[in-house]
Amino acid sequence: MLKYLTILSVCALAGCAQSGPYQEKQPEAVIPDSNLSLPAGFTVIEQQPQGYFIRLASPEHASVSTIRTIATSVNGAFDRIDFCLEGSHERGDEYASVIDGKLYDYENDIIKPLK
Repeated sequence: MLKYLTILSVCALAGCAQSGPYQEKQPEAVIPDSNLSLPAGFTVIEQQPQGYFIRLASPEHASVSTIRTIATSVNGAFDRIDFCLEGSHERGDEYASVIDGKLYDYENDIIKPLK
């Protein structure tokens, strides 16, 4: 029995060992494209360079029609558009996102097409 516990301990420790220094790569904030047209009050908080996502902040919650307008103006340049408030714009603070033509309303736990 002791033999199996020793082997198990060695395997567990080996799984935690790292072969080299680990550095978590953070996405870089990028100055938004000059072609990006946003309604007044919206600012780009973060933009992933390869077009995966963009994070926008505004002083108040955006209406569905404003979110639709922004999604249309971005015109598929990003896979995901996150919406957050100016005072609360860290990752995970989004109140809504647009992903693949759907509106994800996190505060009301609703997913619906953005048509």
